[in-house]
Amino acid sequence: MNARTVGKLQSYRFLSQDNWLASFFPETLLYTESTFRHLLHKYRSVIVKPNLGVHGNGVLKISKIMDRYRFQCDDVVKTFSNISLLIDYLQKVTANECYIVQKYIELATINERPFDLRVMVQRKIDHDWEITGQYAKVAKRGLIITNLKSKADVLPVEEVLLTLNVGEGQRRMQALVHSIALRTAQRLGERFTEHHIWGIDIAVDRYGCVWMIEANARPGFRGFQKLKDRSMYRTIMEVKRYNKELES
Repeated sequence: MNARTVGKLQSYRFLSQDNWLASFFPETLLYTESTFRHLLHKYRSVIVKPNLGVHGNGVLKISKIMDRYRFQCDDVVKTFSNISLLIDYLQKVTANECYIVQKYIELATINERPFDLRVMVQRKIDHDWEITGQYAKVAKRGLIITNLKSKADVLPVEEVLLTLNVGEGQRRMQALVHSIALRTAQRLGERFTEHHIWGIDIAVDRYGCVWMIEANARPGFRGFQKLKDRSMYRTIMEVKRYNKELES
């Protein structure tokens, strides 16, 4: 099986077999009218996104606020007076693709802008997995997507975590983020033995809890080029060159 063609739901189900990793995932289901109603009733805010989506394309946030329903996709916001109208609209949006629905994580913010973390995990051929880079993706004001394509800003992880004011807890949080990223790559490496790189997206919510969002088999490198310190970018490229030389 090719790691690059595996959907988010398949990855979630596989990784959730690891009980420790499963504790960090938001509840995720295949999108149907029934599962959507269930999770929206349970959490009041959910994310609906394409199973094979990339770059944050097609990510929808739906919330129940009092007796109304709020829909957001990028900077488009719609309000529906009842759930039937909302579902009719969602059926049109999701008609031509497989979608998943999951609990919405209210991300921690910096200057009222949500952020999450990208952790790059690589493996030199015949070596163990290692973390070769990380950065924080800070969404544009008013948007829910922390993707570079949506013009998110890139900041050092340490700088962003300092704003959470968790004191000594910052080191424990960073260690937990790294443990989740490494364990994810190790588990995926058991399934996709020829794949040597994963971009792991990890979130911290407004209460300081850490969540595993998804693993990207084709992670980009532009974020690392945007950092003032280019050492992580050089390390990532060095590992890629090492593997390419051995494979050639």
